[in-house]
Amino acid sequence: MYEFLTLVTEYWMAEQRDTVLEARVLATKLIVMAELRRIQGHSGRLRRWYRDTEERRLDMIDAATGGCFQQENWMADPSRALLVAREMGHILGELRRAC
Repeated sequence: MYEFLTLVTEYWMAEQRDTVLEARVLATKLIVMAELRRIQGHSGRLRRWYRDTEERRLDMIDAATGGCFQQENWMADPSRALLVAREMGHILGELRRAC
């Protein structure tokens, strides 16, 4: 999960659009989302955690890949990296409590 945050931060703080980094962000996003889905299958508490964090997970992904992500008229947007970090912190905090 932290690799995802690192990639998103690099992407949104770059001086110019980086299509290789875009691809890495997208691939890592798929891995993170699959791992979160897999975790929820281990217990009822984790299923509740997964359900209860749905909005935060969607907000995290939107912050990472929304805006001008993959757009020709790309602009750096460090606030998106901060949003990802904030949502990820909440999601992981809730996961720790659910375990």
